[in-house]
Amino acid sequence: FISIWGKMKFVIQDNLDDNRILNFILEDDRASIYHHPAWLKAISSALNFQPKYFLIFNGETLAGLIPFTLIKNTFYSLPFTTHCDPIIPENITLKQVLGEINGLVPGIQKVRMKFRESDHLLLEDLNTINNYYNHVVYLDDDIEKVYNSLGRRSIRRFINKSYSNNLKI
Repeated sequence: FISIWGKMKFVIQDNLDDNRILNFILEDDRASIYHHPAWLKAISSALNFQPKYFLIFNGETLAGLIPFTLIKNTFYSLPFTTHCDPIIPENITLKQVLGEINGLVPGIQKVRMKFRESDHLLLEDLNTINNYYNHVVYLDDDIEKVYNSLGRRSIRRFINKSYSNNLKI
């Protein structure tokens, strides 16, 4: 699926191994681990989702991306992450990007995105819902100290469950 708007080209990409994606992520300061193809592959494989990228090209140069999956006609950027800001060029608004997503993704009914720092994105013209939590885990050389700092009824229970089910990473 491709849409062209002036010099900008918008593409839905299934190929997560495209070197342009990895190179862009490694070079762009806005990128996080959640934008990386490995994260998208892991989440999609574990939950049987179809991973994709919404790519924005300026001419032939990759200028922005949004990793996503489709779940029941809903565009998720990206599910089961604390945040995953869309990386879009400064000369394009989020409203324009949403219009392109709606045009390129057949049968789409909703778009869900998670933002960490949305100051650079113009959200005032959009119908947005702001309810979120940020989770911070402070790492330490002592793994037991890190483990003991986690919530007993939530995180540690899931970690123990993964061990009992022989999860290997």
